[in-house]
Amino acid sequence: MPYPYDKKERYFTYSDYLSWGDDIKCELMDGVIVTDNYPMKRKEGKYKYHDLKYWDDEVRYEMIDGVAYALHSPLPNHQDIARELTLIIGNYLKNKPYKLYYAPYCVRLNADTKDDTVFYPDIVVISDLSKQDKHSYKGAPALVIEITAPPTALQDRYDKYEKYLEAKVPEYWIVELEKKMINMFVLENGQYNQITYRENEKVKSTILVDCVIDLKEVFPPEEGI
Repeated sequence: MPYPYDKKERYFTYSDYLSWGDDIKCELMDGVIVTDNYPMKRKEGKYKYHDLKYWDDEVRYEMIDGVAYALHSPLPNHQDIARELTLIIGNYLKNKPYKLYYAPYCVRLNADTKDDTVFYPDIVVISDLSKQDKHSYKGAPALVIEITAPPTALQDRYDKYEKYLEAKVPEYWIVELEKKMINMFVLENGQYNQITYRENEKVKSTILVDCVIDLKEVFPPEEGI
């Protein structure tokens, strides 16, 4: 599926639906996705980080342009991948000028302006500690990794892609659980260039210099193999 480098709206057609592939099942109503494969809004209205911080329910929300979306609980295979990547990258970063955090770690992409886009990425690598307070990171991390599954796939591929690009995050990875692959997006001249790594390949990051990640160690084998 091609990634929407210039897509600005959240309205889709049947041809868009066909291009998403068999791993995404949803329904469209007047061009809007209406099933659980796309996170549902908390309620009508626009919010900022300050509002989200003080909601008193037990549900964690992300926010895109002031619209709040409930986060889904990760499945076991999602946790397996997150653990392996955290261990590999965390070991590599020892004694280096970076810090790694994993969900739930709050990233406020536009904290210095509207402060209405807030994410909890699966894995974050930061280098500028001056942007970190005791509650969140304010600005663009050096590296963001999202591990996608059907409930969040469209948001990772469309909305978050756009917001990470807008914030000039230098490197954004989308880990495709079902396809056992990683789509890496590297910022060059204001645009993302895509590099795809499959399960039998080794990931080479532009941010994590000399760090090589063998995806055979990241993606678990099929049961019974």
